[in-house]
Amino acid sequence: MRYGFGLHTTLLLTVCVPSAVFFVQSRENLPLAQLLLGLPLCGAGVAMALVIACSREVALRVDASGILLGRPVLRRRGSAVLVPWEDVQEICLWRQWALDSTTRWVGVTGRPDAPAFPGRDAKAAGKRDRTVPAWVPAEAARTGVPVYGWRLDRGRLDAALAHHAPHVPVRRG
Repeated sequence: MRYGFGLHTTLLLTVCVPSAVFFVQSRENLPLAQLLLGLPLCGAGVAMALVIACSREVALRVDASGILLGRPVLRRRGSAVLVPWEDVQEICLWRQWALDSTTRWVGVTGRPDAPAFPGRDAKAAGKRDRTVPAWVPAEAARTGVPVYGWRLDRGRLDAALAHHAPHVPVRRG
């Protein structure tokens, strides 16, 4: 699954583009402070949505080699993490609340004897975000990828897991 024009990016564009047009057309009637605040915010929203959608980077891949968790497009630290099936204990799917919206996440928990997953921030290993549900293991939260800018097709995920890793449980919340 690749980043593209998903629900979030499409909504961001449908809000920001008309708002930017409004600010440009109403520039003579708006106070300068509103114009200086609104236009850059709308422009940043459009730019962010286009960067995410046009990157076409891999967000999630499930195949015979394992599960690849891509990194969020706008986060330049870290890299995609490929976890071989023999190192996977479980896959976690959860919703994370922030303010008044939710974002779905996909994370992986490794077997106790597996080596540490590469490509993630080691400093964050012991930290836990308060918005992550309590049932989500810390490792899954740390390796997690937000379902933002791409669509998680649960049917395809289940089919790929049944084919490549029927022994790996999926915990959903």
